[in-house]
Amino acid sequence: MLILAILTTLFLVYAEQSAYEGFQVLRISLNATNAQTILDFAQESLVDVWQTNAQEGWMDVMVSPKQMKEWKMFQHVVTVSDVQAMVTQSVTENNEAKASANADWNFDSFPRVGEVTEFLAKQLQDHSSHATLEKIGTTYNGESITGLSFGSKNKPVFYIHCTIHAREWISTTTCLYIINQLLNENGGHPLLKDFHWIIVPIFNIDGYVYTHQSTNTRLWRKNRQPNTGSNCVGTDVNRNYAYMWGGAGASADPCSDTFRGARAFSSPEANSEHRFLQPLYQAGNLISYIDIHSYGGYFLSSWGYTNNLPPNYQQMLATMTTGVAAIRAVNGNSYLYGPSGRTLYTTSGSTVDEIFGMGGVVQSYTIECSGNNFTPPISAIRPIGAEVWAGVRSVATDLAKTRNVLI
Repeated sequence: MLILAILTTLFLVYAEQSAYEGFQVLRISLNATNAQTILDFAQESLVDVWQTNAQEGWMDVMVSPKQMKEWKMFQHVVTVSDVQAMVTQSVTENNEAKASANADWNFDSFPRVGEVTEFLAKQLQDHSSHATLEKIGTTYNGESITGLSFGSKNKPVFYIHCTIHAREWISTTTCLYIINQLLNENGGHPLLKDFHWIIVPIFNIDGYVYTHQSTNTRLWRKNRQPNTGSNCVGTDVNRNYAYMWGGAGASADPCSDTFRGARAFSSPEANSEHRFLQPLYQAGNLISYIDIHSYGGYFLSSWGYTNNLPPNYQQMLATMTTGVAAIRAVNGNSYLYGPSGRTLYTTSGSTVDEIFGMGGVVQSYTIECSGNNFTPPISAIRPIGAEVWAGVRSVATDLAKTRNVLI
């Protein structure tokens, strides 16, 4: 038994150290001639696409040792030479920060689900007059998808969710930062009286828990829902919404990181949010929807599924222009902005297209936090939270002014 235990321990240590051994991230050059060919090849070869920027002409892909030769034939630069080292360093830093913490979580590490729950419980205790928990739905593993609901309950809903993609930990802390700014800074923000705020810090809870299990799972993107007929697990929840579901930029292969699911709303997460928001659509009571991601620094509107501009685009453009100016004033980071299909790459079945296309909510945006990868340092938590909050505050302030003028 002792020998078996030793062998098991050695195996686990080896597996832990070798999850991304030999992997690199390449920034592939795109142009009008080769872009679609490379994007199609990425989908067919099941390479992990980290980010794409159509405006600037590049795509970041994480490449395994087996994929290296074929991908290095494209014009590229290496942005991460050792993914395993990057992940190990990030996880180690986070674990050490938690070990040295002397008090409750306070934006001093990337929190686990339990720490997020405790943070929300503290807000409920401190703001019991107007803050409640809002259950959005349930994940495949039976976890409650929970948002903090606060502000003026008789006002239009300003809805934000974070971490639809499990590995985007900086989006979780950014949602928590926004909650903190609204409720606690300077005794509570004036925007509390203008909206009924619902903020969901971890939308893809099953996936988020999985990314915290070990360095092996740190870069997991999808949910944790099994797929019938396949050993590959998970649906990309941000390809599983009904509006233009199953089109370009979403894969039919369950092993792909952009797997669209068996059908629209087949993921419990997307289906739960759809059911939760539908009454708000029908009542005309959802004024804004923001989906916070990472990385790259973008402020994006519909459409994602096409390069065509959506109706109401001039209104969206005005909001994004003001929003990115507010973001830039915080840390000097210049976020790119525009329709996501033109600015990044084509996607179908995404949140923002759904909320605008099906729900009619013009002020629906994706914000991608600034940064260069999915493992930013702990020191980035507050600066990124501050700049994204500035963008969100800009949207809300403009909407509040417009409503007051109309009233």
